[in-house]
Amino acid sequence: MSEEKDKQEPGARIPPRRCPPQEEAALQEKMFNDPETYRKMAEPFPTIANAEAETEAFFDGVAALRKRHNIANVYMILKDAAVRDGAEAEFFLTGGMGNSLEFESMLAYALGREQSARQARVGRLLKGEGVLHHK
Repeated sequence: MSEEKDKQEPGARIPPRRCPPQEEAALQEKMFNDPETYRKMAEPFPTIANAEAETEAFFDGVAALRKRHNIANVYMILKDAAVRDGAEAEFFLTGGMGNSLEFESMLAYALGREQSARQARVGRLLKGEGVLHHK
């Protein structure tokens, strides 16, 4: 831990730090490029009750991490599937923690980033470059 962080009062806000572009790209790769894990997790929950229990535990875990790491605002969107009446049924869940007045702008920011990334992928395709592995 840094000395600056050690000197802060418990629960004090740490000023936001923007990652350098190289670090942000590495973080994005670490967070999102894991096909093996995705394939395992893409299997539907065996029952709706199981899906409800697991997603509730997930939200509880995020709430605990939010407090532990002093994150003011979090908004989550989950999409998954569970077996209901013998068939796979997809579901979405959303939830926010913190100041609900911030949620819309947070979601707008995330949507803008996703749209920008999609446009960049389309641009690379039009140039004849690969989509997943680029420099």
